[in-house]
This record gives sequence, C-alpha cells and structure tokens, in this order.
Amino acid sequence: MAPCQQVPSLWQTGNVSSIAVGEGYTCELYEADNCTSEPYSIQSPGESDLGLRTIKRISCAQAALEKSGSLDDIHYDL
Repeated sequence: MAPCQQVPSLWQTGNVSSIAVGEGYTCELYEADNCTSEPYSIQSPGESDLGLRTIKRISCAQAALEKSGSLDDIHYDL
C-alpha cells in the first residue's frame, strides 16, 4: 500500500458521500489519525458508501499485476 495520506477537509464536511475505486486498485480507509485503526478495505471495481465524515486517512495502491508468472506490486500515492 502507498503511504497513509490525510484526507482533505472537504470529506469531513459531509460534502462527499461515496468514493469509487478504479479497476486494478485497492484502497483502505482509516478512522484514526495514525492509520492504526481497523481499515475499511475497498477493492476494484468498487464503490463505497461509508460514513466518510469519520474517515481521516486513506491509503491506495495499484493491485499486483501478473508478469511472467510472478506478481509484482506497484504502488502509487492517491
């Protein structure tokens, strides 16, 4: 997973009610500032309607790709 990033304050105003995770990505959402809480995992293709006001951190990464019979992780920041 990519480093845990703080979500914009816009999320905490309640103006964002859902997120969509694109094909080939996985995101974990955290309610704790330090990313130690149990994450809500959303895998692609997927959309989540969580109570996003409580989400303070997010970590997203591109899912492992199959290459020559092995899996290589590729990580990107959101």
